[in-house]
Amino acid sequence: MATICDDEPLQIGDEHMVDAYRWAVNTVNNRPWVEGQPMPYALFFHTITPHRRHDDGDTTYGQNNGFHWWRVDEQLCPISWDRFGQRYIPDVAPNSGGNVIRFIQNVEAIDTVISDLLIDLAVVEDVENEWPYRSTSNTIVFFLGDNGTDGKVSSHGLTRAKNSTFEGGIRVPLFVMGEGVPGNTQNPIEDTRLINHVDFFDTIADIVGASPSERDNEYGDFPRRGASFACNIGWSDRAGADQ
Repeated sequence: MATICDDEPLQIGDEHMVDAYRWAVNTVNNRPWVEGQPMPYALFFHTITPHRRHDDGDTTYGQNNGFHWWRVDEQLCPISWDRFGQRYIPDVAPNSGGNVIRFIQNVEAIDTVISDLLIDLAVVEDVENEWPYRSTSNTIVFFLGDNGTDGKVSSHGLTRAKNSTFEGGIRVPLFVMGEGVPGNTQNPIEDTRLINHVDFFDTIADIVGASPSERDNEYGDFPRRGASFACNIGWSDRAGADQ
C-alpha cells in the first residue's frame, strides 16, 4: 500500500492521475517472480477525476463554491481540447458551459490514461484504435463508476443524476473484458443483471479459485451480502455450485 501526495493540479494538468498511472505501471512491471514467472497481481486504479473541486481562485459564488472541475492538460484530452479549446471561464455560474467543457475534458482524460495503462501493462494492443485484448496477459479488467454524474454538469439535470435512483444516479456503467470473457470491443455482449460493488469479492474469488478458508468472513456477525457474477462473464460460479 502506498500513498502519493500531489501538488494542486491547476497549472500543469491533472498530475495525480498521471502519477498514479506511472506508479501502477512501475509497480506491476517490477513485481517479484516466483518459479520463473511473475507473480499474479490485483491492481485497483482509482481517480478523483472528475469530482468537482472546491476552489478555483474566484470568489464570485463564495470562497469555496465547490462547482469547478480539475484543470486537465491538453495532452490528456486531445479530442475535446481540439473541439472546445481552453474555454473554461472561472467566473461563470456553476452549471454554465465552462464547467461542462472542463468536465468533458476530465472524462476524456480518464479514457486516455486508462488506455495507456492497459497498453503499457500489455493487456491490450494499440492496433488501429481498436485495442484488442492480448490473450497472453491472462488478465481480467473491470471498469466501473462509483456513482452517477454530478447534477451540475449532467445533461439530465439534478433530478436524474448523482443521488437519484434513475439511470444517471445509482445505475452506472460497468465494463468487463479480458481472459475468458465473451465478446470483444467490436461485438460486446450486454447483460441486464443488477450488480452492486459488494458482488466483486465473491466474483473475483470465483475467478481465481479461492478456497472456502480464503473466503472466510473476518467480521463475524456482519457477513458479506454479495453474490458472484462470475458465471455472467464466462467463468463458473464456484460458490453457487458448492451450495
